[in-house]
Amino acid sequence: MRIIRPITKKEEEIFIEFAFHIDQGMSSMPKNRERLLHILHQAEHSFQKEIITPGDEHYIFVLEDLQTGNIEGTCGIVAKTGLHDPLYFYHKEHMQRMDHEIPYLRMVHYFSQPSEIGSLFLIPEARHTGSGRLLSLSRFLFIAANPERFDPVVFAVMRGFFTENRISTFWNGIGRHFSHMEFNEIMKLQNESELDIPRFFPSFPVYLELLPKEVQESVSKVHTDSLPALNMLIQEGFQLTNEVDMIDGGPKIEAEVSQIRTIKDSIVAVVEEIVANVVDQRRYLICNNQLQFRACCSGIMCKKSKFSVAISEEAAFALQVKKGDMVRYVPAVGT
Repeated sequence: MRIIRPITKKEEEIFIEFAFHIDQGMSSMPKNRERLLHILHQAEHSFQKEIITPGDEHYIFVLEDLQTGNIEGTCGIVAKTGLHDPLYFYHKEHMQRMDHEIPYLRMVHYFSQPSEIGSLFLIPEARHTGSGRLLSLSRFLFIAANPERFDPVVFAVMRGFFTENRISTFWNGIGRHFSHMEFNEIMKLQNESELDIPRFFPSFPVYLELLPKEVQESVSKVHTDSLPALNMLIQEGFQLTNEVDMIDGGPKIEAEVSQIRTIKDSIVAVVEEIVANVVDQRRYLICNNQLQFRACCSGIMCKKSKFSVAISEEAAFALQVKKGDMVRYVPAVGT
């Protein structure tokens, strides 16, 4: 069985290895050891803090195979964004001229923004096993169990489109003309420190109709590897916004926490019985509903009602719960 749990100090090197293994483009896992260690220190502190309202907390989780002890993936949540440095995006807008609309991009920036999910990585060997769904959606169970720690809105910025030759069409068509830097160079700069966006990008609009068609089509287009994650989040209730990442053009998506399926449809129940096996073909995401978070994918057997359940010994061990404890569960796939 695989579980999701908070990252610990012993997984620091694995987390760093994951970050350097990922292709360029994931700013939530910068290829910079010092910054990665800062994220992990922040995560350790975040799980220990008493929270009234969300602040600069950063929660990092790992996917562990309990049978082998291997760490197979990671994911994260930032409780509140834009507290220290503004968030910059291109906003897609239209200008009405005569008998048609002219599309353009306008730079916008925000302070004190919603919660953000990110830092999602799964090793290739664990893909196509259902672990990616557990890894991604478990974050919403954690939010549901600890609502005071997060904003009422959550967003994600998906990785933008790259060609088979690992070329960012969006960057080459727009950003490179203003900064005179290759994509790898701007990402290296972003990895080393918070990127000073106004220094590299123009404040005036970028008119899309002046650009080649392939550049226009790259706006809001998702990286091939990120397409399954995007589709899953859309199914969960996320919606595309009119904003895109300023470097690779990846779309920003967001949802109200109360409307996310995994949160909205989850049920808190008491563990009435722990049995050797649960005969149930339907799979559920289950968590222990605690700050010392554990989540897994397993069967559930309702007893007197949906608020009273039996779980397997294997699931009870994974979640570190006993008879009488509370769990939160939701179908792994929506109906």
